[in-house]
Amino acid sequence: MEYTEAFTSMEVMMKQEKNRRIFERYQTIYLYLKGINVRQVSEIIGRTERTAYKYIRAYREAGVAGLQRIYYTGAPERLTKKQQEKLKQTIVTSVRREVGLLPNTAGLCL
Repeated sequence: MEYTEAFTSMEVMMKQEKNRRIFERYQTIYLYLKGINVRQVSEIIGRTERTAYKYIRAYREAGVAGLQRIYYTGAPERLTKKQQEKLKQTIVTSVRREVGLLPNTAGLCL
């Protein structure tokens, strides 16, 4: 695909995209194709340079389809399954005072 075609195509896809993550990936490529360096692109999209490079590499290797196939697993769980179950039981069975909460704090985030 020719540069101007890719640039125009990316612009159109950005305008049509409703998924925020996919839009951000398209925007990264759009800005990069526009000639903006990766550091500035990463500042504009609010991500690290590493993430911007990841999007660019995915685009180079597989085109637009590569941008749509990036998955995130999230951070590993901090509690073991046993700890999660114990916490769940504490929440379900304990009286608020027993776990250090005042009776009238229902619905408030502490």
